[in-house]
Amino acid sequence: MLLSIALLATFAGFTAICFATVKRQRDIWKSPLGRQSVLALRLSGVLLLALSWAACAAIWGPGMGTVAWVCVVGFVPIALVFPLAYAPKQCAFAGGLAGALAGCLSLIALVTH
Repeated sequence: MLLSIALLATFAGFTAICFATVKRQRDIWKSPLGRQSVLALRLSGVLLLALSWAACAAIWGPGMGTVAWVCVVGFVPIALVFPLAYAPKQCAFAGGLAGALAGCLSLIALVTH
């Protein structure tokens, strides 16, 4: 379950960081977002990537977990490139859904351990 959390959180984090850029904002909304909204997207992206690292560190320990996290961080953006280019609105929805699922699975993992 922790590996699923890592993958989902990484996807959601990179999606949030991508949509913090003005170019990607135009794909979704008519006008660019305000400064606070962009800051919230960037902060949520960083926090989701931190959750991803924490899940990898919980599985394999801090040393090997960091190595595994770098592999996850290298793999997930490849899966994000094509949906982002061809279906940005659906990609934004998928990123939000992935973030919500990562959060729910994290709470379940905390409760069961």
